[in-house]
Order: sequence, then C-alpha cells, then structure tokens
Amino acid sequence: WLAAIQIFTYQGWWYAQADGGGGSLEIQDALANRIQWDERNAWRASGVNGGSPGGQFAVPDFATWMAAWQLTDPAGDADHDGMTEVAEYALGYVPAAPSPEGQPTGSLTSDGRLQIAFSLPAFSPPDVTYQVQTSEDLTIISWTTIAQRSGNAPWTGSALVETGSPSGGRVPLSVTEPPPTNASPKRFIRLRFTV
Repeated sequence: WLAAIQIFTYQGWWYAQADGGGGSLEIQDALANRIQWDERNAWRASGVNGGSPGGQFAVPDFATWMAAWQLTDPAGDADHDGMTEVAEYALGYVPAAPSPEGQPTGSLTSDGRLQIAFSLPAFSPPDVTYQVQTSEDLTIISWTTIAQRSGNAPWTGSALVETGSPSGGRVPLSVTEPPPTNASPKRFIRLRFTV
C-alpha cells in the first residue's frame, strides 16, 4: 500500500535561486491550508544554498522567529555577542551562536564621505525595513535617511549602495553618503532597521 505524508505540486522555475542556483524551495507557512501548497506564493527560495531547514526562513515573521527560538525580549542578547535579538533577526544571524563579525562597520572614503559596510541574508526577512542614516549630532530628531529598503525590495535614496558577490547565503553591502552639503566637523552614520 502507499501512504503519503503530504502530496503537492511545485515548479522549480518559480524562483531562480531554487532552480539550479543552489537554493531550495521552502514553504512560507507550514500551517497554511494544504491546497495552497500547490501555489507559487506559498513558497520562497531558501536563504542559503542547500536550504535552511529549521532556520530563519522556516518562519514567516519576527514574532514567529522569537517563539521558535524561545525568546521573549526583542532587546535581549541571548548569545552575548552584542547584537539584540531584533538585530540578529534583521541581519539574518542565529541568536544561539555569537556573530561578532556581523556588526556593521563605519569608515571614511578617500574623499572624506561616510561609509558603512555590512552584510544581509540573500533573502532578507520581508517584515524588516532597513535604513542607512546620517546625522551631524546624535539627537533623535537629527537623523536623515540616505538609503532605504523593505525586505528584498531595491534600495532607494540618495546614497551610493554597492553590492558585493553573494557568498554563503549572504550579500555584502557598502553604503556611501552623498557629498555633504556643509562642512560640519562631526558626522555620524548608522544602520537602522524596523520590524
């Protein structure tokens, strides 16, 4: 006799990354009606080559991710690597393993402009908005967004956004501010994300 745990139809070409690009198809909502499993929108390409079973992309949003890792405080730092749980989620890291290399780093270009370098998962969480901001002081109201992206949408804004070659399911980025309009002796840059 024949028994099936689940029967559904899918097409490898739904997502290029999962059609010979090294990724796999992953269901977005394992609790969805099984009839929906036959539809492209029920799936996504994995964030890492070979798939990410049980990993970040097995959950649809931040609240589910927190529950899956049995975390309760978004501002907490369970692995003591200096990154809050919301930062681990937004930047695509695992909250149970230190990831000090994941910290964004700021620098100055040869012509004196601020630049920030960081990496994001190849397939960023859809409920995260990333903003690169600059300021002449550190007050809350003085930050200006120079580059912005929601989920996997394209970057927008006045900054130069350079994308490196994907590796290990991650994409390195550097964001350079446009030429400053005044010669302030102090300037700051940061990566901000909201969930």
